[in-house]
Amino acid sequence: MSCPDNGAGMIGEYYAEAFDTLSLLQPRKKKATLSEIERVLPQANSPAWNVIRNIVAKEEDAYLEQRSEEEVAGVLFRRIYTVGRATAARLAKNGLRTLEDFVARPRVTASQKLSIEHLSDMDIMIPRKEMDSFKARLEDVFRPNPDAIQDATFELVGSYRCGQEYSPNIKALVYSDAYTDFNSATSILDEVYRRVMVNGLIENGQMLSIASRSDRRHIIGFTRANARSPWRMLSLKLVPRDQLPLTLVQETGDGFLWRVLRSQAKRKYVAGHWWLQLQG
Repeated sequence: MSCPDNGAGMIGEYYAEAFDTLSLLQPRKKKATLSEIERVLPQANSPAWNVIRNIVAKEEDAYLEQRSEEEVAGVLFRRIYTVGRATAARLAKNGLRTLEDFVARPRVTASQKLSIEHLSDMDIMIPRKEMDSFKARLEDVFRPNPDAIQDATFELVGSYRCGQEYSPNIKALVYSDAYTDFNSATSILDEVYRRVMVNGLIENGQMLSIASRSDRRHIIGFTRANARSPWRMLSLKLVPRDQLPLTLVQETGDGFLWRVLRSQAKRKYVAGHWWLQLQG
């Protein structure tokens, strides 16, 4: 999640996301009131909330009544892990409407089933105090150890780094001077995974993905503060230290600015990784 801004470039995105959110919250054939929405959506992350408030207060949500069951199903399926916009639209077009319809398909992955299992928990935003507790647990995972991760450390990004009171998930960048090539990256990621599991940060059976490919090095799974707390999605992404500043912009900075940078880089034929190698 990028830090919110008030630029015109982001308003369209907020409206699209707001309508998607309302289409899932609002019962069919019935308008949602502000008080009903306030009970399930925190107001602290103000830019997105203000768009939702304006839509409902100005009764622009009448547009939702025009949304077909196919469109609403497409929004629902996009919330499932690894399901993108095109796949969600295709499934909805083929007649799927519910999560039960999705799971009944052949070749549904264990990660997708796990994300569906925790879908209701993922609807619950994470208060900053709880994020602070997860930060402390990550500090335990990355406590210096000369025989293991060496100098690997982490930086929490997304809404938390923006200073927001609520976050949708826990996302951290992992970086190290020891990350010099594919073998060292794999070794670091393996050690991070071992420590995460030993510390119980991600419990057995709650891992979504471990990837060590050249274009994607991450650990993603579910964690929780205690046995009575909601499950939270945790993402640890390994990046080379020299690419950390730009990755911080990508993962935390203004989303509209990031798209402008990508567009300019493409026009100038800037070479490098997919997250760009900007110079100067």
